[in-house]
Amino acid sequence: MLVGLGNPGEKYRLTRHNAGFRFLDALAEAWGLAFAPARQAPAEIARAERAGRRVWLAGIARAERASARVWLVRPLTYMNDSGRAVAPLARYFEVPADRIVVAYDDLDLPAGKLRVKKGGGHGGHNGLKSII
Repeated sequence: MLVGLGNPGEKYRLTRHNAGFRFLDALAEAWGLAFAPARQAPAEIARAERAGRRVWLAGIARAERASARVWLVRPLTYMNDSGRAVAPLARYFEVPADRIVVAYDDLDLPAGKLRVKKGGGHGGHNGLKSII
């Protein structure tokens, strides 16, 4: 599950605080997906699914590539209350916490800088805090 944090509404659309929404919008466009309202939580979701297949490696070995299902989630709550949307969706789609990736703005980083980290705390980010 990929969760993009942001605030709903046109007035926030292009703000830095909506970096998570904008990231998911770019992924959805690249993958040809459309967001739709979720029935299970105050959020919009898009689903990407890839069927498993056999692939040849260096022409001599065959491997099975597992199928993959990815949910893109845009909570429609305000950022600091995102957990209210993420938790019910994770339960409904049976996504364990260690399989949830959250994209959000980090004001401690310069604009345009990306950091990827696994685990750790919320670092004072209230939107992330509401999810963990």
